[in-house]
Amino acid sequence: MKSFVRLALLLGLFLSIGGSAKATSLSLTTCDSQGCEGSDVFLNVESAGGGNWNVTLTLDSTGYYGPKDGVVQAGFKAIEGATSISLISASDGNWSAAKFAGINSNGLCAGPGEPDFGCTRGYANIETDKTYTWNFLAEGGTMLGTSSWAIKFQYCDQSDTTCKGHIVSAHGDGTPGNPVPEPSAALVFTAGLLIAAPKLRRRR
Repeated sequence: MKSFVRLALLLGLFLSIGGSAKATSLSLTTCDSQGCEGSDVFLNVESAGGGNWNVTLTLDSTGYYGPKDGVVQAGFKAIEGATSISLISASDGNWSAAKFAGINSNGLCAGPGEPDFGCTRGYANIETDKTYTWNFLAEGGTMLGTSSWAIKFQYCDQSDTTCKGHIVSAHGDGTPGNPVPEPSAALVFTAGLLIAAPKLRRRR
């Protein structure tokens, strides 16, 4: 009995550690047809616990051949029904607080009809062979499958006050996303094993 309990606790610990570290990612390294202009884009989502989500948006400018000198909008769609969105950090430049808004050429983070699209506006100078990241926290909601994910940026010159620069609009490739298990699921599983242990012992 003691060995069974010990095994159940160890199994629960491993599942808890593995579950909390598991993430779902979308990597688009051949997205020129979607406006990437030689850059690569990535979107990573993992559970932050409590029904919240850590979201990392990445732009790798290696190979960028576009004429603009910077990025002025960055956004994503991966969580449905989140109650709030926050920009936790950005690797380069100054960026506004995140909000739910689409990215289009009508204005910075001013696109209509995109309640699940998180967006931040600012400016980061595009340099060759550099990786830029934006880290968000989405509170509540449900993670979508990667076939429904979207990554958007807008390139623009810093001096262009009425920016009409190119918009990257990269989407998932149809592969369904894997749900991100939370540590609590592992704890429930462990509890079930412990409850079942006496019955299993009696059957022996």
